[in-house]
Amino acid sequence: MRILPFLCCLMIFALQAKAVVWKGCLRDAETGAPLLGATITNTRSAQSVQTDRDGNFEIEGSEGDRVTFVCPGYATETHIILKGLEGVRLTFKLRMSGLQLREVIIKQRYKTIYQRDSADRASTYTRTMADKKASIASPVSFLADRLSRQRRAVFRFQRDFRKNEDIRFVDSRYSPELTNSLTGLSGDTLAYFMYTYQMPYDYARSASTLELRAWIRANYRDFLQKTDSLRNIKLPADSN
Repeated sequence: MRILPFLCCLMIFALQAKAVVWKGCLRDAETGAPLLGATITNTRSAQSVQTDRDGNFEIEGSEGDRVTFVCPGYATETHIILKGLEGVRLTFKLRMSGLQLREVIIKQRYKTIYQRDSADRASTYTRTMADKKASIASPVSFLADRLSRQRRAVFRFQRDFRKNEDIRFVDSRYSPELTNSLTGLSGDTLAYFMYTYQMPYDYARSASTLELRAWIRANYRDFLQKTDSLRNIKLPADSN
């Protein structure tokens, strides 16, 4: 009777041995810009992951599994996991579908401009941004990263570059032009409103156009209520 649990363990280990972590990078086929937020799904296990800001992803799978790439505005693709891909990072490029492409140009032109500019900036600093910190597995390099002023400056630049890219993306969606068209605010009042109600990066990435507009209108109503409350406050000099 003790043989059965032993065999079950062997089967589990055998299945795990065949599983690999499939690594890749997803980019726009035309501009080369990384595609953030694309959904990668293993159709056998139903496991899904999303690409990060650099278009990178990691997903578990076994040899022969089919993996789909889905990104709004792009043609869906399916690839098969092949043997020997563990630890190898592959680059995949998606092409925009004809119908979706026309929609982006008409309704979301700002997004295409951001992707183009972001790709230009990324290509300018490709080598610098590709530099990686050494792991603890390489003690000498690991220590050098922390003692070298030049290395620390490189990693500080990478951090600031990514933060700046996040800010630029939020600005591309939550723009003064759009806010003015929905609220009628302008000048210093518009600047104060946008500074007070800053849009989180994650929300700017995930929100649809309708959700984005609704967010601005909801904050504008809150802004009006707070402004009216301030106007109704009587200062000591007014009570005389």
